[in-house]
Amino acid sequence: MRNVPSRMCLVFLLAALCASAAFPQGSDVPRVLVQSSPLFPLSGEEWTLTLLIQHPNPHEVTIIAPRFSETFFLDRVLKNFRYMQAAGAAERWTEAEYRLIPRDSGAFTIEPFTVHINSVIVRTEPITVTVRDVQPTAAVPRPRLTWENVPAQLRVGESANFGLRISGWDTGLQRGLHLPDAAVFMPPLNEAFIIEAEDAASGGSGLVMRLRVIPLVMQNFYVPGRSVTHNNIVFEIPALSIRVLPRLVPAEAADEVEVKAADTWQAGAFPAMDTPLLSGSRARLFFRVGTFRAEYEAVYRAAGELYGSGSYAEALALLRQNERDHAAFPLFASLRRHTEMNLGLPNTQDEKPIHFVLVCCAALCAAFVCLLVFFRNAAKAVKSVLCALLLICGAFALLYWLSGTFAFGSPQGSRFLPAVVRGTELRQIPDFSSEPLIHLNAGQAVRIFGVGVNRQNAEHTAQDGSPWVFVDAHDGVSGWIPADRAVYY
Repeated sequence: MRNVPSRMCLVFLLAALCASAAFPQGSDVPRVLVQSSPLFPLSGEEWTLTLLIQHPNPHEVTIIAPRFSETFFLDRVLKNFRYMQAAGAAERWTEAEYRLIPRDSGAFTIEPFTVHINSVIVRTEPITVTVRDVQPTAAVPRPRLTWENVPAQLRVGESANFGLRISGWDTGLQRGLHLPDAAVFMPPLNEAFIIEAEDAASGGSGLVMRLRVIPLVMQNFYVPGRSVTHNNIVFEIPALSIRVLPRLVPAEAADEVEVKAADTWQAGAFPAMDTPLLSGSRARLFFRVGTFRAEYEAVYRAAGELYGSGSYAEALALLRQNERDHAAFPLFASLRRHTEMNLGLPNTQDEKPIHFVLVCCAALCAAFVCLLVFFRNAAKAVKSVLCALLLICGAFALLYWLSGTFAFGSPQGSRFLPAVVRGTELRQIPDFSSEPLIHLNAGQAVRIFGVGVNRQNAEHTAQDGSPWVFVDAHDGVSGWIPADRAVYY
């Protein structure tokens, strides 16, 4: 019994040595950091209280949380590891997150947390937190931007001055909110134009930017629609399109001659017959097939006659129809792209070769049916695979066909008809007295919603008896045009 005290001393000494070896030298107790996010929580919103413990293994750390008052609802507790930077090196620490939802506002004290790491116990300091009331959310302004005083056309070397006007922005109500500078609304620079912008938001005029444009070459001025976010407010800038005409020869001509020259503006020449040879490999391959080439030449001559007579919309409608319906669609796609380029139209969307794909899907379905008949005595697994392939092919054909006549999720309606427009103004409401949004050049492809499906809602009649249709110009711009300015295909 005399050796009992000496043995107990030896046990305590070994335990102390083991405890000191579990942590870095010079620090017997691991560090515990407490973080709050956000620093000042709001009542009714989630608040995260994070404990960072200087220990690499989370499973060896036991945390005893204090009893939270009824003000704090404990939503969940997460424990993981995190790498912390210390002395230029990354150390692995244990991270414990307590996600709470405070119910009341005011100042509260949370009792200390107790952290157990093997035989070491660490207690945090009491935590004092101030919970604030949720401030009523101010109504987010939804301003609307429109271009004004935009000319329908310009000549090379001429300058145009127009503005970008904002509505739905009451400076008396938007306290603390300021309109962004004109540079935010500035369109992208283009080497073919001189573009200058200046602020115009002073004086309560409603203008946010004045723009000055001078075309240097014969190229239509086009700015696609885009969104700009400033101070968490989204500004939707509409698209802009101005046709550019050749420079007038300076002379003795009177104003009547200038107007006549503007009305008799001529586009570039119709593309050559062998245009597909200058395009991709698919177009060149189809061009060398005798049957396809003969049918292509017939359509080429018809479109060329329409183009030569100034019926640009009719010519492009014919080309787009064959691009959609003909088996040799790459030939007509190539010719259509070059024609639009000669008209100065911006990049437009290609037509979907719907009939070609549907014929291919029908051929595949017929092949799967023949295989089912041929392998009627085959194993059940083989029949199941063939039936699955048949259903997949049929479903794909149905969805692909619907994608050419339905615009799913469109606010204007799902059913649409493709068309090409003659040169016209796109207006926000079906009324000639309304301010036009943009000018649609002759030959531009659009989608017309509701024609033949819901004529009461989709087609309006002006006071003079002329009908209007609602169109989508593929670049985020939509509005009303007179019905006689559309050429369907």
